[in-house]
Amino acid sequence: MVIRLKKNKEKAVLNFHPWVFSGAIESVAEGTSAGDIVEVQAHDGSSLAWGFYDPLSELEEKGKKGNFYYVWTDHCTHCCTH
Repeated sequence: MVIRLKKNKEKAVLNFHPWVFSGAIESVAEGTSAGDIVEVQAHDGSSLAWGFYDPLSELEEKGKKGNFYYVWTDHCTHCCTH
């Protein structure tokens, strides 16, 4: 399963931000369900991270509520295995 980000929305993931806001997402692969492990891709299709998809989660930031998706980056996974 793949989540593709909108153009120029990969900065937070590359900076190890722990979630992706729904407003940054261009598309979610058909058939993706809550709890699925997904690949997070940049607009150009390059792989950025892996994470859990949860379309029902809400996070409040600066008075705005919105969906978010918890992700962890390939770099973090690599570090944790050594």
